[in-house]
Amino acid sequence: MQAILPAVFSVLEDFKYLRHFGSAAGYVLEFSASIGDEQVMGVDLVEFNDDGKIIDFMVMMRPASVVLTLSAEVGKRIAAAQASAK
Repeated sequence: MQAILPAVFSVLEDFKYLRHFGSAAGYVLEFSASIGDEQVMGVDLVEFNDDGKIIDFMVMMRPASVVLTLSAEVGKRIAAAQASAK
């Protein structure tokens, strides 16, 4: 996770949260961002335990074509970071 999030945010541009829905059990955070000329929409689903600690975190995004672009670019950046760390 430590390598993934910085790589994702280095690819996403104009990231912004649009709205959120929540309860004591968790939150849904809707966001948008761009990758080059393409727009991606998504949600972060965050679930909390009784102590208020995160017990589950899931990200869903669309459209699939942009998610595939994101995945490929993040993979390249993680591989490059690992290679330079050796």
